[in-house]
Amino acid sequence: MAQARFDSATVSLDAPEAALATAKGYVRDCVAELDAEELLPAVNSDQAIRDFEAFRQAIGSPKVWLYGESYGTQVAQAYATTYPQAVRGVILDGVVDLSLGAERFYASYTTASERLLTRMFDACAALAACAGDLDGDPAKTCDDLAARLAVAPIPVDLRLSDGSIAKRDLTTAFLEGNAFYALYSPEGRAGFLRVLAAAGRGNLAPMLRLGYSNMYIDPETEAPVEDPGWYPAAFYAITCTDYDSGPGTADERAAAILEEARAFAPNAPRLLRVYFVERLACAYWPHQGPSTRSASCPRLPSARLGIVCMVRLATT
Repeated sequence: MAQARFDSATVSLDAPEAALATAKGYVRDCVAELDAEELLPAVNSDQAIRDFEAFRQAIGSPKVWLYGESYGTQVAQAYATTYPQAVRGVILDGVVDLSLGAERFYASYTTASERLLTRMFDACAALAACAGDLDGDPAKTCDDLAARLAVAPIPVDLRLSDGSIAKRDLTTAFLEGNAFYALYSPEGRAGFLRVLAAAGRGNLAPMLRLGYSNMYIDPETEAPVEDPGWYPAAFYAITCTDYDSGPGTADERAAAILEEARAFAPNAPRLLRVYFVERLACAYWPHQGPSTRSASCPRLPSARLGIVCMVRLATT
């Protein structure tokens, strides 16, 4: 439940104390739900690559080819630089630059996401059928809805499977989350534009339902939906331990992240949440990562390894 509440919560720079309380409460409740805090120091990429090498040796494997996509590129790079004698080649798709600290990493992929979102809106505006569904300006439709949500969540009547109507709140988290997840695929972009068109006509239920789907929340109960391929607690455990949130106490780290977000805000007019909300949670995570980063793809020993780097939008 902690993850569902956190993902759908309004976290705004205009209400910093509430933002800090939301992040702190999420970490407290998430760790309590896990009921395995003693394991958290071992949930990180360094441990994963040591385990992988121990497994490779145990089965007597020869040198391996590694394929890493998104976060997998981080593991592949780290493994190849730690155990080069075990690796024949590396393929990296959606490369994470390991030389970047947390702030620069999130800044990089937030600005890339903003550019992709703008390209999506421009492509829609150039197609008569798509533009017609969104009053000729999909970006304005999105921005108008964002402006309404910035004032307050919007109550939505959501029809449930038994025919009853439940009152639910559409928050900025749903809009920003849907816009961000749309960037992963052509189908995702088309789906987001459809629910945005419905929102422009006053029907907000499709936007809410898409948000529930993207956040793995059951629309009937608002309880989290288990997915064998995605475990948010593990995501935070790994990310927050791999990266450093900065010096000072947890509150000082979180306050510094909010200041960085205020300075960065002009670069992320639609997806600012992507830049700082995960980092706020990491500021309060029980275990912090190293203050320095490892070498990245261009610094791998390419003379000895076969290396292919395919650079796309890097997402964790």
